[in-house]
Amino acid sequence: MCCLFEEAIVTDSVSLAITTLTLGQILFCLTALMLRPHLRWLRLPLAVFFLACALIIAGPLVVVFIPMFQVQALVLALPAALLIAPALYFYVDGVTTETPWTLRRQDILHAIPAILALICAGLIFALPQQTLDQVFMNENLGGSAYLGVLFTVVFCLVIFIAVQSGAYLLKIFQKLNLYRGRVKETFANLEGRDLVWIYVLMSFLAAIWVLVSLGIIAENLGVKPLIDRRVASFIGLALVWGIGLKSLSQVPGFEGQHTKKIDDTARTSKYERSALQDEQARRIAQKIERAMSHAELYLDPNLSLAKLADHIGTSPNHVSQTLNQTLKKSFFDYINHWRIEASKGKVVSGDEDVLTIALSVGFNANSSFYKAFKKETGQTPRAFRLAHKE
Repeated sequence: MCCLFEEAIVTDSVSLAITTLTLGQILFCLTALMLRPHLRWLRLPLAVFFLACALIIAGPLVVVFIPMFQVQALVLALPAALLIAPALYFYVDGVTTETPWTLRRQDILHAIPAILALICAGLIFALPQQTLDQVFMNENLGGSAYLGVLFTVVFCLVIFIAVQSGAYLLKIFQKLNLYRGRVKETFANLEGRDLVWIYVLMSFLAAIWVLVSLGIIAENLGVKPLIDRRVASFIGLALVWGIGLKSLSQVPGFEGQHTKKIDDTARTSKYERSALQDEQARRIAQKIERAMSHAELYLDPNLSLAKLADHIGTSPNHVSQTLNQTLKKSFFDYINHWRIEASKGKVVSGDEDVLTIALSVGFNANSSFYKAFKKETGQTPRAFRLAHKE
């Protein structure tokens, strides 16, 4: 039963150095987090994530420098591990929500596994030192029914980590996909809002989750671990560095544009309740077209659905409905269509470089212009110019 508490890792000098560096990075992130007032809305999930990582990563250092507390460090790693996935989920929820994020009373349910693990840790700490030595050093429960039940619960919680991590990763991907659709209906430029780094990070974590799950199976079958300890240390450092670098500067995708939170189902129901008639939708579509052709609103790099609705004197809900159901485009694709149309003549003439053209028609970056141009025309700007040059 006590195999779930494997003997503490005594690392080589390289792994120990990487672990120390990772722990230092975590402490730096926590300090930076406390010094950034604009991040107050996400301090809690990020702080929980970094603290949980610190408890897990500090294990090898405790073994080397203060071995008398190695059992405590090992036991506390369990509730810490059960907090990492919920903390990441709440962080993603915070940067993707359409309303200012706050922790709700029911959210405490996500911490139940970690609380149960913490209770188990307390019960283990209360055991006499002789019993702790017997369990962790000799792997012997001594026939005690109490110890058998306690470590059975702990064993189940260890197994549950893999299930929990997979479930939260799935929930995060679902939330990101819904967010991607909503943000395209609200903004014309997605720089700083596309959250590509979170997609990449979560895909990386999903791959690690698969490897760790396979590693647990392999270990129980007596097969050599799939991930070398040094490699695992480097992965831990890379994850902490990447999350710290990006999360501390990331603002909510709907920052400054917060409205009532609407999911896709609710949006459809809202459209049905609005009873927007075909004639009314046609008039709104004409207003939108005039705002583009005459007022050239698409040239505004910060154009949003709310700005467009305010310009034509219509509710954002009706503008969004007209775009999606009458003009058959999302707000993002519709504005980019006008921008690319405005750029074609400049691209063909070749009098300006691509970045200048991109900025002149409302884009914020070269990359977003290239992507939109290729999507709209099927060609890169260079290929389009060569194809249309006289």
